[in-house]
Amino acid sequence: MPAAQSQTKVKWRIQNNFRQYGMATEKDVADAVNVIARDAATDAANAAPKDTGTLAGSVKVVKTATPAKPQAMIGTDTFYALHQEYGTKRGVTGRHYLLKGVKRARGRFVKELKKQLPS
Repeated sequence: MPAAQSQTKVKWRIQNNFRQYGMATEKDVADAVNVIARDAATDAANAAPKDTGTLAGSVKVVKTATPAKPQAMIGTDTFYALHQEYGTKRGVTGRHYLLKGVKRARGRFVKELKKQLPS
């Protein structure tokens, strides 16, 4: 199964479980995703290689989640960002700073979602 289909099914199951048990609304999930996306961007910026600081300063949330589509995206607009993330054939080793930021923030998602729930 392609990764995109797998991710979509997981997201649908999570949302369906929240709806089924009345734990969170779509807005609660989107709000939690946006908080975690901001955290992931900060974590990625901190993990980015720093020479001039341009790369670290350019990491941001480029797409925010909505209740209809609870997906967010972080990224950067520097031309060498992909080389720093994945490396090159000429021997530059990938630093995986974006992936590190996402992994660090991912573990905080459930905690953040619980904060968004009504008491």
